This record gives sequence, C-alpha cells and structure tokens, in this order.
Amino acid sequence: MNVAMNIKKSIRNLTIVAVLLAVGWQAFSVSRNHEQGLASLDRKGVEPSFVVITSTDDRYDYERMLLLLAKYKDLKAAYHAKYADDVSDSAPRLDIKELKEVLADFYREKECFERYALRVKYFYKGDVPRKRARSLGNYLKILEKATRDLEKILRYL
Repeated sequence: MNVAMNIKKSIRNLTIVAVLLAVGWQAFSVSRNHEQGLASLDRKGVEPSFVVITSTDDRYDYERMLLLLAKYKDLKAAYHAKYADDVSDSAPRLDIKELKEVLADFYREKECFERYALRVKYFYKGDVPRKRARSLGNYLKILEKATRDLEKILRYL
C-alpha cells in the first residue's frame, strides 16, 4: 500500500516537472523567435513597433493605421470646430487638399488591410480563431467608418 502511494506521488511530481519544463521551453522559444524577428527588423532599418507577423512573409504594420486615425481625429476636430458656436481665432483650419490626401491614404490602407485579412484567413486555412477574426473585423469597421466620415466631411465643405 505504501509503495503504491510513493509511486503515485512520484508520477505526479514527474508530471508537474514535465509540464513546467514544457512551459519553460515554450517561453524560451517564443522569446528567441521574438528576438530574431527584432534583429531582422533592425537589419532592415525599420523601427520594430506594432508589426504583426503571422508567417515568414506575412506582415501588417498597425502603426500606419494608428497614424492615419490620428490624422482623421485632427481633421474631424477641425471640422467640428469650424461649425462650433464659439469660434475662436486659434481654431484649426481645414485644408481640402490635405483632406483628400488623407482620404486616399485611408482607401489604400483599407485595401492593404483587407489583403492582410485574406492572408490571415489563408494562413489559418479558413478557420481563423474567434478572437483574431473579431479583432480584424473591428479594425476593418473602424477603417470603413473613418472613410465614410471623411467622405461626408468632404461633401459638406
């Protein structure tokens, strides 16, 4: 009876050690892959920020999207400031040429993001994880809404 208990305890301890080793190995391989990815980006002279890599040739730079959304936010604030009741002298000005350039950038970025979403779908063989699929869909909705808002602003100017 005592020998059987010792065997069960040793098997449980070995299982715990094996799980801990597997988790440690996974963490080590993830950090090594991350360092290799950063090193390859440094060699190309690119800042390693917000770059998502699903496979070796599949990348999307979310920082471009963030910069475009910041420009969109500034243009929208300038549009609303133009029609506000308390117009001040330091109100931001709207430039139609800049607005058209940002709108064209949004069209390009939307096409680029749609291609990226298709590549992700192909990478997962059509069965994209739910969380990833929802986030891609949400980003696409954000781009579409910003594009519609910029078109509306341009129409009313």
